[in-house]
Amino acid sequence: GGTKPNCIVAFGEYVYVTTNRGLGVINISNPNNPQYLGIVTGTDDYILENLDVSEQNDILAVAAHEDGVLIFDISNPANPNYITTINTENSWTVAFNQSENSDENILFVADEKILEIYSVDNGFSYLNSIEMSNAIKDIVVSYSPQGDILYLAIGSDGVVAYKIESDF
Repeated sequence: GGTKPNCIVAFGEYVYVTTNRGLGVINISNPNNPQYLGIVTGTDDYILENLDVSEQNDILAVAAHEDGVLIFDISNPANPNYITTINTENSWTVAFNQSENSDENILFVADEKILEIYSVDNGFSYLNSIEMSNAIKDIVVSYSPQGDILYLAIGSDGVVAYKIESDF
């Protein structure tokens, strides 16, 4: 589509891509002939970074720096529908906790040095936050029967890990 891709996430037969022109949608039902469906309306004025999908809720979260985190309903994957924005100072990355070990569907948001924790089940209500020693550049959640681990890349200060507890 003549765009410069930044980050990508798959959801069923679709992938969502943050680009220099907005949020792109690609149908990959035929991997030998992917179909670029275009840019999601209204996303072309944002600087978009990382994104993640909650398969449990058909929700797409997109980090948009000082414009916050854009939340989309992707129950119709070819046509994401904007729901709301979570306000942030400078969001670089997001991750959903979709573990069977968790009682609640959680969205982790990196807002500069602050890890913000939101309940997806309660309309993206704020639950808690943790301040890091440096800006958070990436978030990964690792799932296992022994317990889930949240990893945060915090720039030149390395990586920190937290065991995810069910009560935030």
